Amino acid sequence: MNLALGALFYTIPPLLLPLISLIFSIILCFSWHHQNLSMGILFLYWFILISLVIYAKGSRFFTLSILCLVAALMGWLSMAYTMHTYEQFPFEQCIQPVCLQGRIINKSFAAKSRMKHNATIAIHTIDGQQPSNEYKIQTYTLQELNAEIGDIIELRDFKIKKPNNLDFHRYLMKEGISATAFNEKIDYHIVHHPTYSFQRWIFNLRKKILLSFKQTLSHRAFTFFSSLFLGEKETNRIAIEHIQKQCKQWGILHYLARSGLHLAIVLSIYEFLFRLFPLSFIYKHLMLLFLSFTYFLLSWPSIAFIRAFLTFFLYKLFALFYIPAHFLHILLITCITILLFNPMQLFFLDFQLSFCLTFALGWLNQYKIVQKSSN
Repeated sequence: MNLALGALFYTIPPLLLPLISLIFSIILCFSWHHQNLSMGILFLYWFILISLVIYAKGSRFFTLSILCLVAALMGWLSMAYTMHTYEQFPFEQCIQPVCLQGRIINKSFAAKSRMKHNATIAIHTIDGQQPSNEYKIQTYTLQELNAEIGDIIELRDFKIKKPNNLDFHRYLMKEGISATAFNEKIDYHIVHHPTYSFQRWIFNLRKKILLSFKQTLSHRAFTFFSSLFLGEKETNRIAIEHIQKQCKQWGILHYLARSGLHLAIVLSIYEFLFRLFPLSFIYKHLMLLFLSFTYFLLSWPSIAFIRAFLTFFLYKLFALFYIPAHFLHILLITCITILLFNPMQLFFLDFQLSFCLTFALGWLNQYKIVQKSSN
């Protein structure tokens, strides 16, 4: 029993406590901002963290306590900045139709929606005035905008409505979108079409790859391939939903989720091919990093795919510089990085399940290894 408890605590990674501090800070900041938290609880939280740093001074736990305090501060600042940026959008100014000017950064297609065409626009000016931040809005229309990625367009008599649904409000914050607009037609014109645009080149290359596979593969094969290996589900949404119903009956729906398994298959093929060529260790790892990054750019990433990609990227980066790597440590670094850049991910089920299940499986595997070695 004592050996089992010893193995249990031995396998707990040190970065777990800073991650817990980061998560608590994000939750407390979000609750404080929405006035669902008393001042006493907030004061007690920071008092405990500062007391731990003072008490651990001079001991081997001092570095860990400092990391917990720094993670808590960074989590609080990241969450506060995210909410502040979202709520600074001048909705009051947009009650009446306004004239917007911005750059198109993404376009997509929703097969099952009435407003099928979606464009994400980074706003530059509102009625000729430059806003305090670069806000993003999403427009849904019946017809596709006759403009390309990277084009700067002007929208005239454009109406924006502030979302009232709290869940939709959180989703927009997670996606970095300030507002959405549903218009059957949009009065717009292209102000500037840049000659070169890396974003436009990546977008068009994605479409060409998707179209080439659609023309080559059968309908069912293309549905699986586009969903699992490219992450694009909107083109064949109806076919995918039909397959999902069949997988639910067999209890294998989780196999349709694009995760680390599919990335591992692609990267395993790369590694197998590299074994056929007499390349040095450094060149192989550099090429793997380049190919994995290219695959990331040319696909439609989800949070599970981002987790798998960052984990693999850190693994190879550590190996390249001969730094000892541990799966749980890398997983926690990945989780902390994602939360610092986008703290709203914490409140969504896909993020929670992706990291919790992966951490549980990784920790259980490490626990069994330690327990076997102790016996």
